[in-house]
Amino acid sequence: MAWLSGYTYRKQVNITGQSGAGTDYVVELEIGSSSGGDFHLEGHCQNFPNDIRFTDDDGETELSYWIEDVNTDPITVHVKVTDNLDSDQSIYCYYGKSGDTTTSNGDDVFDFFDDFVDDSSFNGETFTSHTSMPQSRSDTRAAEVNGKIYVPCGTTSGGDNTDTLYIYDISGDSWSSGANAPGHREDIQIGEDGSNVFVFGGKSSSGGSSTYNTWAYNISNDSWSSKTDMLTGVANAAYAQYNGKVYIISGDVTNSSCTNKTQVYDTANDSWEYKADFPDSLKGPRAGIVDGKIYVFGGYRRSDGEYNTAIYCYDISSNTWSTKNATWDDPIDDLCIQVKNDKIYLWGGVNHNDVYEYDPSTDTLTNEGTLADSYPDDCPYCEYNGELWVAGGANSSGSPTSALRSADLSQVIETKWSYDTETAEVIDNDYLHVSDSRGEWHKFETSDAIDVADKALEMRVKTTESNDKTEFGIDANPENAYIYYYTDGDIHYGYNGPVLMSNYDYNYHTFRIYFKSSTSKTDVWMDGTKKVTDSDHYISSHTLYFPYVKSYNGSSNAYIDWVRVRKFVDPEPAFNSAGDEEGGGEPSGQPYVKRLGGVPFMRGQRFSIKIW
Repeated sequence: MAWLSGYTYRKQVNITGQSGAGTDYVVELEIGSSSGGDFHLEGHCQNFPNDIRFTDDDGETELSYWIEDVNTDPITVHVKVTDNLDSDQSIYCYYGKSGDTTTSNGDDVFDFFDDFVDDSSFNGETFTSHTSMPQSRSDTRAAEVNGKIYVPCGTTSGGDNTDTLYIYDISGDSWSSGANAPGHREDIQIGEDGSNVFVFGGKSSSGGSSTYNTWAYNISNDSWSSKTDMLTGVANAAYAQYNGKVYIISGDVTNSSCTNKTQVYDTANDSWEYKADFPDSLKGPRAGIVDGKIYVFGGYRRSDGEYNTAIYCYDISSNTWSTKNATWDDPIDDLCIQVKNDKIYLWGGVNHNDVYEYDPSTDTLTNEGTLADSYPDDCPYCEYNGELWVAGGANSSGSPTSALRSADLSQVIETKWSYDTETAEVIDNDYLHVSDSRGEWHKFETSDAIDVADKALEMRVKTTESNDKTEFGIDANPENAYIYYYTDGDIHYGYNGPVLMSNYDYNYHTFRIYFKSSTSKTDVWMDGTKKVTDSDHYISSHTLYFPYVKSYNGSSNAYIDWVRVRKFVDPEPAFNSAGDEEGGGEPSGQPYVKRLGGVPFMRGQRFSIKIW
């Protein structure tokens, strides 16, 4: 049988199945380092419990697991078993690998999980604010050169376009003005060559046709000059720069028509040429470059009034366009793009705060989470030092703004929670604390609804005030399911017709609410003991309110160690037995080791048995 590479020892773990458990059922095990637990590891871990792994019964397919508290011995481990646990199954526990680090991850094990080891699950990445622009701007572009951000032209707060040039010094966090551009423009395209900032096309009025102009701003001389005109005048096109050439793709010709032309400007030779036609005609697409290929996202198709869901790729070396298999099913125009680590990140557009990651190597687009911003539309943006820098942009009513902010889109994660209180914080990278002293309900809720039918909601929680109301559970409405710390000092399940489960104390308790779809009833356990059977407090899917806190008598405090949702059957599949320790580890070149009566021997080793 196969052996998991690098591990010296293993034990077979036998699990008793239960009807209805099926595949991907999470089994709880108690494992000691040298004693205790369901079974122990003979003192052979190199760094207990970091060098523990679990595999399927083939001995090499790793299984996901989560350790509740790595500082305890024995540990409580939850292993996601992929085989069908309607019947008995076996898995392997491997251990004894020098220098190993744990791969414990609750997100890989449970349908929903948070142990609040940090605040990223509800805060995520946020913008860093910098000194605002001297005046509001939108409908323009930005370029970074040698630590300075250049923002020419654009639309003002009065609705007119302008010829101004604002320059931001990143290190000094300060703005200055450069020479005015040769004319008023909005919806321009932009490029740079290290010495000059180039402005291409755009519109001289919001209702007018696009212009052909190419202007160059000489940074050292603070002066503008005219360059060779574009072949086709465009505004609000996609643009990207590669090896001294600026690629301008599609865009508006008028307010009612777009072009499919790909135009390329050579900054060194001041010359234009057409390349292969773009497969579409769009207003407001955006582009990013990875490995010599330009990827185009979003944009609005004036011909049919639809946003573009396709992802287009231009191969610079072969001068060919192709359409990728991946699609962007929540598209927008006038977005911002950041390229980092050979991945492309999309953000922005009208009321559009979601961040998407496109991986060209796998042709996959995924929603990474939300980067909240009040004015994400048609922003001047550029990249600097691994971050996206965004200046101005239009708010939800279409008015230009002046804020300057920066963020790394690659660090945005999908947040699990939203909350309406400033009194929620993660303490010691260990638990969530939510408090109230104003007599107002404060909720800490999941960002999305959670399907709990035929599943268990489990939580480890406590409160420190016996005369205030605190709820933990699935919904804030009284008719629905939650654990209720009531003002009478007792712990109940439910509100209408509550079931008393325990007198109040100040300790952590573990609760499980099991939602049975066949009867629309719930069962409830407290610290492993079933307290409630067939309660009418049932709901199949809802936003999880966790906790819902209100102070009635001065201060209410809720503490949450962890919360999770998983598949559940009653009774559950459970640990049955563990086999003898096997040792050796074929990948390390050591012979296979077996223990007979607690004494190890190696394959091929001579031994004798004395019989009296």
